[in-house]
Amino acid sequence: MSLSRVGNVHPDDRDTYPGVGPAVQAILASQAEQDTLESLHRRAEEHLKIFEDPRYSHLDTPQWVTRVWPEEPVYGRRKFTVRNVVKAMYDTAEDLGLDRLGGGSGGRRYVAAAICACVADADAEFADSEAEAKEKEEAYARALQRLASTWAAFLMWPFYAHGWQEKRVFYPERRASPLATPSWFGAPVDETVAENSQKHPITLEETVLSRDGYRCVMCGHLDRSHCQRLRRAGCTDLPKGRQDDLKTVNFFKRSLMVYSSPSGSERGRDEFDSMAVTLEILQLYCGLDRKYVDDMKLMDAPQNAIAVNEHFRKRFEYLTLCLKPTPIPHCYEVTDYEPTFNHLDLFRVPAQITFKDHIAHPSRETPTAPPSRSPGTQIPGECERKAVSVAIMDVDSVSTSPSEVPYSERERDLLPDPELIRIHAALAGVLHKSGAYKTFDYLFQPLSRRGHSAYPAPGGSAFWRSVVEYEGEESCVEVELQEAAYKLRQAVREEVRVQETEAVDARSIA
Repeated sequence: MSLSRVGNVHPDDRDTYPGVGPAVQAILASQAEQDTLESLHRRAEEHLKIFEDPRYSHLDTPQWVTRVWPEEPVYGRRKFTVRNVVKAMYDTAEDLGLDRLGGGSGGRRYVAAAICACVADADAEFADSEAEAKEKEEAYARALQRLASTWAAFLMWPFYAHGWQEKRVFYPERRASPLATPSWFGAPVDETVAENSQKHPITLEETVLSRDGYRCVMCGHLDRSHCQRLRRAGCTDLPKGRQDDLKTVNFFKRSLMVYSSPSGSERGRDEFDSMAVTLEILQLYCGLDRKYVDDMKLMDAPQNAIAVNEHFRKRFEYLTLCLKPTPIPHCYEVTDYEPTFNHLDLFRVPAQITFKDHIAHPSRETPTAPPSRSPGTQIPGECERKAVSVAIMDVDSVSTSPSEVPYSERERDLLPDPELIRIHAALAGVLHKSGAYKTFDYLFQPLSRRGHSAYPAPGGSAFWRSVVEYEGEESCVEVELQEAAYKLRQAVREEVRVQETEAVDARSIA
């Protein structure tokens, strides 16, 4: 696809959705007293009090949520509401220190600014009218509802949906694809596509495994393939511990930042604009650095991946497990949003994970046994979860076959990027604390009785059209189409059955 033929993103298109655009950015850029975090937060809380009014309390829950999840929550589950999502974004920002990012304009200040800008835009529509107070108040409530739905569609749904697509991170057969990425709120950038990932995916995976000491960073299980290579190479003093098939999992998926529809097509522009909105919210709320958009190679770098077994790969991709940064460099607190199965204790995962770089330059010589662990060193599988900090991956890696150095000397710091880990934790926190995660789960259930599943594409605009703006009786447009197709097939089968019965009766009479 030729990038020169792809149209630019039109800023007016993003103005369709509250929470992004010039109005919000103007408030965040302001140094005025009324635009400080405290002032914005106070004004935002006043605006949210409208849902305490019995006349508008029903608007706290968007109509699409009621349609997707008609029953009342049980077992302490939280349903997605305007106030729940605002509180979730506030709490997550404070918990992860997002307020300090973006020069102090991220986190809670962004949330409050978006609320104030949303109400101001709704109020501007009544500037030259004589509408009654009740009409204005209802408009404010619906505007805030639209803001919450925007966050659900563009901030939460893409990451939830991509996580459940069960895609592996590295594929040997994957090649550089002609996918364009949006520049920061602008047009596609040629440079981001020119070097998709020149390094072979297997080399990248091997680099991550080597850096992590060929152990699962969560439970300390050894990589079975690496142990087999050591054994074939004549190594007799193998590392001790349980073996497992290790995978690599990304904190931030590259697939979220590319599109593949035909250039110049309506769908291509729709995907492009949808990503622009998502990236803008990530930058404003999470403080996402534009370097990750300008240089797509960073998405395919070791700093964006860790080595885990299949169980934890799924948990990270599903956003039910995340790592919360601590004041100690490269030390993270393990946060589990689905502790029902007690899997952290089953795998004996420590309460905190401390990353170490165990990368070793490949040798062309026959490998020898890896050096034994120093006395007193503890591997993760031997730790109690009450541990304050655990040195992960304490067995040095040994290369077993000739290969080129996967990364140059200038890329010494291969440890996981704290910024990407923080964003992953922020998305997981907002999804679960707001009730969006369980609400999204219901989109997968309506047709399970027939073995089908119908849900929107993993993009913000697709969710907006299919769920938020949809006014039918089903949970989303896809379910309605699936149901209609099912009923049509049933009708055709019934008609064929009737015709065959009539034909048999006619022959018997004759």
